[in-house]
Amino acid sequence: EYTGEDDSDLYLEERETALRVAQDEKRRQQMAVPGILNPHEMPEEMQD
Repeated sequence: EYTGEDDSDLYLEERETALRVAQDEKRRQQMAVPGILNPHEMPEEMQD
């Protein structure tokens, strides 16, 4: 059924959650490989 209204925010919460999960996974992969991330971008507990 088409309402004619703007329904772009209908699944906004699900899209934001999926995006956050994808960003977290990408960050985890980058942290696993030495030299990809700038030392200033790494969490404090990861630094020597």
